Amino acid sequence: MREVADGVFLVTVPTPFPVGPVNCYILDGHPLTLIDCGPRYPPAINELRAALDELGHDFLEVQQILLTHGHIDHAGLAGFIAAGGRDAGPENTPVYIHSEDLRRVANHQRYIRGRMQAYIDIAVRSGAPEAIVAAMKQDSLAEYFAALGESVPHAVALADGNKVSSPIGPLKVVWTPGHTRGCVCYAADEQHVLFTGDHVLLDISSNPSLDFEGPGISLLTYLDSLRRILTYDGYLVLPGHREPIQDLAKRVEELRADIEDKLDRLRDALGPAPTTMYDLSRILYGNYGLNQLVLALAETTDLARVLEQQGVARLVETEEHPGVICAMLNTKG
Repeated sequence: MREVADGVFLVTVPTPFPVGPVNCYILDGHPLTLIDCGPRYPPAINELRAALDELGHDFLEVQQILLTHGHIDHAGLAGFIAAGGRDAGPENTPVYIHSEDLRRVANHQRYIRGRMQAYIDIAVRSGAPEAIVAAMKQDSLAEYFAALGESVPHAVALADGNKVSSPIGPLKVVWTPGHTRGCVCYAADEQHVLFTGDHVLLDISSNPSLDFEGPGISLLTYLDSLRRILTYDGYLVLPGHREPIQDLAKRVEELRADIEDKLDRLRDALGPAPTTMYDLSRILYGNYGLNQLVLALAETTDLARVLEQQGVARLVETEEHPGVICAMLNTKG
């Protein structure tokens, strides 16, 4: 744990996921505030408990939990902490999350079941090999993710522009859909600090296509949200993973350039014959593992949809691959 701004303590909390640790922030004072909390995972509980203890607090003293979004590496422990660090008990600590992500935490188990089915569906629609799809259908996968979180039935819905009191002054809710539909940043204008969750990360992708079931093209929604937060250039950016960001405008430009590069690479990979999204994802991202499959397929599909919107590509189904989305160059002008 270290103090990254006056009264703001960064706790690097372990997760069992490939992304590695998640950043949680303790805002020390009244009301004692936690921004994101990590997964329901014993090493995460121990790390967060130790950090609170170092500041002279425990889980019972946490007065509010603010979630940047509903992914379990950020929200899985919310119910446990809201109950004072007990496995069972009433929720005494309010948990805040944007209304678009409320369903993720209000009924965690039901959401995970639906999400696992969505993962299987995108694999099938992308033309993934049958052996990969079969591996995804194992019940143990849903059980594994379900165990890393729990429901918070009384979570409080936030909306864009809401303000929440905190020890470092009011925190303004800045809705930044893309990484999830309910992804938000919290802006502390008095200290010029912006908590970005997974919306902007220092040296890794925010995986902006992961909410592929939503309306529109998630990648374009994400780009719109990137433009929106440029008004906070000059703030200290405290992200959900890795190190703080000192130059927001520079990082936003890097993220935009990375997306443009991927669009160029996909454009170069397209030909006159249809290619499945799975095969295109292998061209773009190489020999990734099963734990990166959905990320790769979702982003490849979003990129193809953007190229279709630009008139460069056509998305089709073929007799050879019925029910599978393929992309090809648009030669019809």
